[in-house]
Amino acid sequence: MLTPSTRQRIWGKIRKLKLKRQLQYSIRPQIVDEVERVIAHRSLLDWHMDPSWDLGGYTLADLKKFWISLQAIQAIHSVALEGAKLQNSGQNPETTLSWRMMRKTHREWVTRLFRRCGLSFSTTEKILLDLTYDEKMYGPGKPNPHVMFTPFFTFDNGLVGLSSKIVQISNIERNIWANVHRRRQNIIDKLKDEKEKFWTQQITEELNNRGFLCIPRIPFTFDGVPRNLDLLILSPGEQFGLVCELKWITGSDDVKAVVSMDKEITKGVQQVRISQRWLRSNLLAISVITGIPDGDLKDYTFESIVLTKEGQPSGFVEKPTVPVVTESLMKWVLLKPHQLGLKRLWHLANSLEYLPKEGVHFRNVSPTVEWGGLKFQLENLAFEGLERWRPSKDIN
Repeated sequence: MLTPSTRQRIWGKIRKLKLKRQLQYSIRPQIVDEVERVIAHRSLLDWHMDPSWDLGGYTLADLKKFWISLQAIQAIHSVALEGAKLQNSGQNPETTLSWRMMRKTHREWVTRLFRRCGLSFSTTEKILLDLTYDEKMYGPGKPNPHVMFTPFFTFDNGLVGLSSKIVQISNIERNIWANVHRRRQNIIDKLKDEKEKFWTQQITEELNNRGFLCIPRIPFTFDGVPRNLDLLILSPGEQFGLVCELKWITGSDDVKAVVSMDKEITKGVQQVRISQRWLRSNLLAISVITGIPDGDLKDYTFESIVLTKEGQPSGFVEKPTVPVVTESLMKWVLLKPHQLGLKRLWHLANSLEYLPKEGVHFRNVSPTVEWGGLKFQLENLAFEGLERWRPSKDIN
């Protein structure tokens, strides 16, 4: 997130470094302001949801301000830690491990963060509590949230520690959604439907401006069961249409979440196939909705996709019978940089031509891994990156 030159500059601004059990130092607020601006500009984290949504005492816009400030605090601490270790290479591992952990009282954390992020004290405290590990939520018959979703945790002596690694790797929007669902389920239940409407509206506006015709949320009944066709995208010039089932799925390295994602995608494939079957048998209804004569619609080719926010099926799922397309891939193909047709999007997704290619973007390797006095030879179980995959170049 921070370039080597930026980290070096921050290190040069750190003052009064004390190598006690907990690393202590001071830095001017203006430097923290600068780090916050860099993080806000360079972050790889996408914020997908409506910033005005209230999660129960704070909005997603509030959370973003809090998180950027926390990331800046963590980033500066990692620079101080790196510098301290270089200056004192003889320290034992237990000491450097202690330096790694930032520890403060609950009130000290709230005070420091609310002064930085510009939120009220009570709002800042509410967010911090939602991001603090709560052991009462774990056990048989309890929610058992993923421990990596809460970067703060309380020690027996009452101090609150911060896991720098969790701050570095967190998908905070996804994590807070899961945490709030377990704490205030009624709020998330109300927002679930809003989430799909918000996403569909965004897609519809962007694609309609490009010349496509998008019709969201078409209600229908199939085999006596009321259903919805999430999104129909038409390309009159190509006489081609895509029936889309939307799944708000984001990437995850959590095995449990990956299994859940695979189930959702499999379910989406089943749902969109039903929607496609209904549409092909009810072109007159589609004509009424779209204004396109049903005689013209008979000349259209209709295919289907499962459209996700970020997630793709894992290696445990056989190639789905319906292509799975991420929102990014759809925008790269239909909008910038390529501005191709709807038919090309479907063919790319169905053929998987866009995926990184062996020998160009990666190569298989067979490393030897040593652990616990044992050596493991991993035959073609790892890969080495080669040329970077770029959507502007590697999507044809």
